[in-house]
Amino acid sequence: MKKDLSESFEKKFLNYLKSKGWLELYQKNPDNPAWKQVRHYFHKKLQEITEKNLVNLSVDFTQKAQDYGKKAQKPQIKIVTEKRLTLFNNAVTRLSGSKSIFPNLIAHAKIFVPTKRGRRKFFRDWQDIKVIGHDNLRIQQRYEQLNQLDLTGWLVLIKFLNKKDYTCRFTKYEFLRRMHKQGTQKDYKWLRAFLDRIGGTQFCITVRAEDGEDERFRGSLAPWDAQKGDKFVVQLNEVLYGFFSVDDWSYIDLEQRFSLRNEWAQAFHAYLSTHRSPTFSTRQKLYEFWGENYRSVTIFWRDFQKRVLKPLHEIGFITKVHWDKKTDIVRFDYQKRKVLT
Repeated sequence: MKKDLSESFEKKFLNYLKSKGWLELYQKNPDNPAWKQVRHYFHKKLQEITEKNLVNLSVDFTQKAQDYGKKAQKPQIKIVTEKRLTLFNNAVTRLSGSKSIFPNLIAHAKIFVPTKRGRRKFFRDWQDIKVIGHDNLRIQQRYEQLNQLDLTGWLVLIKFLNKKDYTCRFTKYEFLRRMHKQGTQKDYKWLRAFLDRIGGTQFCITVRAEDGEDERFRGSLAPWDAQKGDKFVVQLNEVLYGFFSVDDWSYIDLEQRFSLRNEWAQAFHAYLSTHRSPTFSTRQKLYEFWGENYRSVTIFWRDFQKRVLKPLHEIGFITKVHWDKKTDIVRFDYQKRKVLT
């Protein structure tokens, strides 16, 4: 029996390495001490999986789908989705002043892209968006590109959310104060432009199911808003349902986010906030998702350390980064996020 359990774990571990793109590195040098840390981390994650957290690992989800059959898979996804959405709604009412929450998929896809001033792109037709770790998912976008400042605005909007009707009610002064802005005429114009962007930019989320019946969700993040003087009412879209059909949600520290002036650092802060510490990756994987404007991994890694990791270390979020040159694995240690149970 012990041998069977050991073989089962080893098979899952190899599948996990394969999903991360590390299997070839592991097979070349399985005795490297760095793999011991990865194995320990994976074993810990397996132990943490319960019925309340069915989709933490793709290998575990695949096994459950095989056990219950393809017909049971889709109803189970729907049950998990609705449970996540309920927990999300309940958590909104208990947020502290410095916290907000958001779907993990927001940070795992290039929905809010780090951009320089005046460099936003505009897509007349549907444009595919890069996604990390979800092979069964396709996200498309059209119209004006959203950036990290728009994400900060959306995180602040969530703090005003009424879970009964998905509306946010606030005055321009309340909102701009939460955004750490002064309330000038320039700031007010930004607020108006921000609401127009998240209301106009469209997203399409397609979840590919094994039974061939794909689920599709389309809409903007805030389909309509109303304004009377300084008072606003903004409707958030239940396109959130599409986000939660493939992943959970996480807390994010807004005070830390506001202290970061670099959008690239803000984006990686959001990404790490959706994981438990420590988090593992490789320089190659980081380069593929975050370094599309760089000619080589070496140049990317140099700038990534300077512009992203250093600021995150200075605000006390990242505590340690270790890069193993032999395996190319990078380990990030940072403040553990608070998880609602």
